[in-house]
Amino acid sequence: MTLPFPTAEDAAPDPAARYTATMLARITGATPDAVRRWTRRGYLQAEADHGGSVAYSFVEARVAQVLAQMTAAGMSLGQVDRVVDRLAESAPAGCRPLAEWDISPRGDTVVVHAAGQTRDAGGQLLIEFDRPAEPDHPHEAHRAVLLPFCPEDDSDEPLAFNANDIRDEATELLEQGDCLLAEQMYRSVLLSGEGEPLDHLALGECLYRRGDLAAARERFAVCLEQEPDCLAARLSLGSVYQELGEWELAAGALEGVLSQSPECPDALIPLAETYDRLGRTDEAQDLRRRLLRFAPDGPWADEARARLADAGAASAEDPQRGPVVENPDQSPILQGS
Repeated sequence: MTLPFPTAEDAAPDPAARYTATMLARITGATPDAVRRWTRRGYLQAEADHGGSVAYSFVEARVAQVLAQMTAAGMSLGQVDRVVDRLAESAPAGCRPLAEWDISPRGDTVVVHAAGQTRDAGGQLLIEFDRPAEPDHPHEAHRAVLLPFCPEDDSDEPLAFNANDIRDEATELLEQGDCLLAEQMYRSVLLSGEGEPLDHLALGECLYRRGDLAAARERFAVCLEQEPDCLAARLSLGSVYQELGEWELAAGALEGVLSQSPECPDALIPLAETYDRLGRTDEAQDLRRRLLRFAPDGPWADEARARLADAGAASAEDPQRGPVVENPDQSPILQGS
């Protein structure tokens, strides 16, 4: 699934639109681990909302799409880092290439289109597109830079322990599906004394992917003990409880997310599904309506509309179930929330 970025003919996106890390991962095809890595390295600029959770603007969603396209083209996360470094070196002061330049991977190169004179990291002018005799718009005259994929560092020299380097390597291993080795690397960070609450979260995700739900639950709980405002840990804990069929506990974890961040779309649909399991159908439908209010174009919106439509059809067949809300986006429940 790709983010429906507007073209020149489309209306401008809502400047107030915000995306969680999970939403960015779903709409770009990257993993949440990669999104967190790119945020940690400064490629993505996150905002903190009232509950301490992280959100990204539409501009950051476009940047995430560019980065995800690089990994989809065959780049490792380390290679992406080196390409981003070269872009930064090529950019003039105050320019943010990932957000301001048109960047796309092609074959074994990254093609960069930027207005004016663009150079590679060594300062050498590369390929210049032919400029039309009478361009319709002056800004259409662009130059292109071809940045080759940087080879991996083959140095055999031993490196001193660096927790951030280990975290980055573990993230890349998760991208490659090697959850066991990634787990071992996160454990090494924790044993080094340089561990942080989010390392417990990452270790829990490794365990979750390997199917060790009980151990994953413990790690998510430890993360919450050390950082009570970590919504990602509460969301993950809710997912584990759902997998274990412990629906009351799942509801408690997800309700905790919404108590901190009432508009968090990552919690609304899982909690609605949990309420369905507990027989709290009306509350589940209310949550789906809330989702359509807060994230009408998000990746879960179609599912929410489908479930509301199914419930509406059932109500039409059984008048005792009460009136049907024809337009869930304009529900009276939403107007008063």
